[in-house]
Parts: sequence; C-alpha cells; structure tokens
Amino acid sequence: MAGRRTQPPRAPGIVAGMRILLTALLAIAACGGTETTCTASYPCSQSGTWQVCNDGNVEFYKTSDGQQFHCANIADCNAAAMQMANWCENH
Repeated sequence: MAGRRTQPPRAPGIVAGMRILLTALLAIAACGGTETTCTASYPCSQSGTWQVCNDGNVEFYKTSDGQQFHCANIADCNAAAMQMANWCENH
C-alpha cells in the first residue's frame, strides 16, 4: 500500500510515563486534605505497582516496595513522575 503512513510503535515506558503524569494531574486536584490518601494501585510492566498519594501537604508516588517519590510542591510533580516512571520500567 504505497503512500500509507503508519505510526511508530510506542515504547511501554512512554505509555507508563504518560499514565503516571495523567494520574498525578488528577491527584493534584484533590490536594488540601489532612490525612494521607492514595489512588488505587497501578501495575508496572513486570511485577511492581505504584500509587499517587497526598498527605495533605504534598503529592507523592508510593511503590509496592515502600519507596516514595515526593513532588517538589503541589503544582510541580515532574521530577517525581520521572523517578516513578524509571522505577516502574524496572519493576
């Protein structure tokens, strides 16, 4: 089929990273509570899981092995999201 263009396949890490960023944006909307709340657990590509949590002051990602990646502030989770995406690619 000459002239037909197809999209290149997306790497699993990119999809996971986009899902993490979208979830972070949704969780930011819930900022301001006083107790720690977390989303449902999301699976990584192999065996680990992660959640987006809020302790009333700041958002953070929590992993199934107990690690936490904290956002710089309620509006800036870019570095934490990248750390979470990297962790998830290896679990």
